[in-house]
Amino acid sequence: LLIAFAFFFFVPVIQRQISTYDSSLKIYNEPLPALTNKAKMYIDQLQISDFKRNEYSLHGWGFITNSEELTATEYERTLLLISDGKIFSLPTSEVIRTDVQKAFQDLDLDLTYSGFKTSFSLFALPPGKYSIAMVFSLTDGTEFLFYSDFVLNRTVNSLKLSQVQ
Repeated sequence: LLIAFAFFFFVPVIQRQISTYDSSLKIYNEPLPALTNKAKMYIDQLQISDFKRNEYSLHGWGFITNSEELTATEYERTLLLISDGKIFSLPTSEVIRTDVQKAFQDLDLDLTYSGFKTSFSLFALPPGKYSIAMVFSLTDGTEFLFYSDFVLNRTVNSLKLSQVQ
């Protein structure tokens, strides 16, 4: 009985440590960049990308609106998951989004590569409520932070994406 009790409490902790080590989800220890309102961002979906490894992926789009000269390929985008206790970062990959280009054609921006995707292990993310934000990093080292209207709610056995009203 004692062994079963210990197994019940320690296995999730060990599993989280292993998952964190092998995950693209990293603890973000730097000061948060300056907030900007000159950006747009949307999370299209959260889905299970690898059932066996319990890996989830987030898909969406995000871009800076303060310069017609900048294209989405000229700055790096990093997704942040921000809770009361910790901030996690996720690298993103570019995705072609012709629908975003069409939807925002009045901005005269090249938004072809404004889409992104990222993935992470569910076990690497501790339970909690996480605001989703994006850091835009320019080539000159300047960074901006933009908060989305979405949150991730992580419970012991589930993950849910919700839009804040």
